[in-house]
Amino acid sequence: MPHDRIYTNRGIIWLFIILFIVIIVFMFKIQKNSTIQNDISICEPKSARKPHMSTWNPTAKIRKNAIAFLYNDQVQKLVPTISVLDRHFSDNMSADIIVFHTDYPITQNMQAIANVTKRQVIFYNVDDAFTSFPKGFDPYLEEPNWKKRGKWNYQHMCRFWFKLVLDIPLVLEYQYLMRLDDDSKILGAWNNIFDLMTKREAVYFGNIEEADSEKGLPGLMKLKTFIIEYKEKYRLIPKNPKRLVRAFDIENHIRLYNTNFDVIKIEFFRKPHIRHWTDAIDATYGIFKYRWGDHVLRYLTTALFATSTEVLLRTDFNLPYCHPC
Repeated sequence: MPHDRIYTNRGIIWLFIILFIVIIVFMFKIQKNSTIQNDISICEPKSARKPHMSTWNPTAKIRKNAIAFLYNDQVQKLVPTISVLDRHFSDNMSADIIVFHTDYPITQNMQAIANVTKRQVIFYNVDDAFTSFPKGFDPYLEEPNWKKRGKWNYQHMCRFWFKLVLDIPLVLEYQYLMRLDDDSKILGAWNNIFDLMTKREAVYFGNIEEADSEKGLPGLMKLKTFIIEYKEKYRLIPKNPKRLVRAFDIENHIRLYNTNFDVIKIEFFRKPHIRHWTDAIDATYGIFKYRWGDHVLRYLTTALFATSTEVLLRTDFNLPYCHPC
């Protein structure tokens, strides 16, 4: 009898162990499936939970291009800019509108935007990306040389448009991505520049050319030193050497394309050798320490990796535009 009781107790113990393992595996699968579903789902704004991505005016059309905004305030302020797109931009309203945002806009503000366009509008939360820093950078010990809307807010914006936007899964669904700032506005009649870029095999459509200075941004010219060393280390031959020389032809200045409007070809800027350059820039912390702006970095990136025919400029096509408006 004692032996039978021992075997019975052991059986009960093993039964509990097996049931515990089955419950753990079952819970893990549920959690995993829930995570995957949350990552890929498109949630309607009426949902009670806070969605990662919300769509308005959805259509069944296959879309190749998008017009993107980044905003961390009351998104209804984008209404004046978005309201003219259907009328002035001649793409048959085929491009989606993406509003990258931090926090979560209230339903009425999202509805205000959806009401002024027939385009599909996607609200995409970028809290995690926008507030991240390069590996090894300590935002508490470092101080920026230039501040706007907070200690690091402007630098986060520069890093987002230069690097992080290219890692967003939604963006990878498109061929071209147009950026517009909240205080930018397309005026008059614009041709479909997405089609124009496709016909010209262009990878970048830039805005007006300006320049940043070492006087205004101490540490800016360290970028010139970095480029020289990068070229030598990787034996890089610039695709547009004239543009690269022009970038530094004003003493203690670096030329830039004003990026409150521009268009990038996603596939091109995600090429491995360009991503290597992008990651190398990010690892210097120059965006945060010296405010190396995305506009300067975009100019230099196209000088290094794009031929002269692959870059188009708004001013060459007399496209009316306003910033700030």
